[in-house]
Amino acid sequence: MTPDQHLETLRTEGLRLAAMPAAALDAHVPTVPGWTLERVVRHTGRVHRWVRTTLAAGPGAELHGAGQPESLPRGPDCLPAYRESLEQLLAEISAHDFDRGAPTFAGPGTVGFWARRQAHEVAVHRVDAADALHAAGGPRRRTSPRSRPRTASTSGPA
Repeated sequence: MTPDQHLETLRTEGLRLAAMPAAALDAHVPTVPGWTLERVVRHTGRVHRWVRTTLAAGPGAELHGAGQPESLPRGPDCLPAYRESLEQLLAEISAHDFDRGAPTFAGPGTVGFWARRQAHEVAVHRVDAADALHAAGGPRRRTSPRSRPRTASTSGPA
């Protein structure tokens, strides 16, 4: 995937997470024992805030120099707060060249690293959220064609 595709995945999956129903925030996440849908939303939003402040600090900044970001509010207010955190992160990433240097937990990196890493973060937690909804009696999560296992083809090259 390209950095632009990572950014689009971050946007798409983030908006899906932001659209979770407030009435289901107490649903338990089967893949993360002890977590609720609310905790998933608040955690993901706080990570977005931390990455945004890290990128805003610039390439030479200390990774934890900006300190810990403020937590998202509890209860239904976490959903609009999450959406705001997502939008701020998208704006911060979009304001820089993907090749610009940025501190990472793995050493020196780039803004593109964070676009990719946050796409992964939100995609995993959006699936956690969908699994929580299903476990609470909601619909099964749908998989995209890319997430379906590939099978051997008898008509194409081996």
